[in-house]
Amino acid sequence: WVVWVLERLFSLEKIKSHLTFKGGTSLSKVYKMIDRFSEDIDLSIEREVLGFGWPDDPENAPSKKKQRAVLDNLSKTCSNYVQTEMLNSLKEAIVTKLGTTKGWQIFSDQDDPDAQTLLFEYPSKTSKNGYIRPLVKIEIGARSEHWPVSERKIQSYAKEALKKQIYEPEVCVRVLNAERTFWEKATILHQYAHLPEDKKIPPRISRHFYDFFRLLNSEIKETALTEAALLERVAMHKSIYFASNWANYGTARKGTLKLLPLARILKDLEKDYVLMEAMFFREVPEWQSILKTIEKFEMEFNNSSSS
Repeated sequence: WVVWVLERLFSLEKIKSHLTFKGGTSLSKVYKMIDRFSEDIDLSIEREVLGFGWPDDPENAPSKKKQRAVLDNLSKTCSNYVQTEMLNSLKEAIVTKLGTTKGWQIFSDQDDPDAQTLLFEYPSKTSKNGYIRPLVKIEIGARSEHWPVSERKIQSYAKEALKKQIYEPEVCVRVLNAERTFWEKATILHQYAHLPEDKKIPPRISRHFYDFFRLLNSEIKETALTEAALLERVAMHKSIYFASNWANYGTARKGTLKLLPLARILKDLEKDYVLMEAMFFREVPEWQSILKTIEKFEMEFNNSSSS
């Protein structure tokens, strides 16, 4: 269903060239680097479409106060776009493909305070699971950077498993390059490594540790290391568009990158990881193996000479 929804999204003529598919699901569906099911589609829309291109983007704001105001306006404009034009266009595309308005629904996710998430509910005969739900979550933000990207073809797991032609064709999507996602994941881990004592780790965060572990065991690791300047670019971007007074993005660089949080947080993450096991369709890596691999990379990366 994820691939099916992606096909609908990237068939929307007005918007498809301005969308970028990113995040963990792109690592699974496009790059085949992780072996977990994901019903979440993480998309970014170019800010120019919403009227926030240069020189009106947040990075050109003359002060922090003005920058916050521009970001707030960007968020509201994106929310309005998602809840009106995006929702209506996608609904129309689904109706056209299915030929009916029955048996499915697409609606706004009331749990998203930013109102930038849509939920596509599809018929399912399987029992509901805490991690696998009969929904495709479509998150559409406007704060991400669309570089570097490439055009890639994807297909569903069902089609791959059958190893024969089925009705659904391959889908061509614009996707964030895996080396960028490598450093995006690293900065997520860096962020939670600085989680304050009075904050609890949110649910479903252990997937980022698994994803980064798989990236460290893939060919993209070497590519990412040759593009290590991307780490500082990602950290700088997040410090503006995803500002946090505790994430310490300024230290997300060679020499001071921190990837593992405190022991109490690791215990909560391990419990979360156990719940996540239903998402895997191949061998489940041991949690301690994940941590050791990440710890080893952190030490080697920080101690390596600057290029």
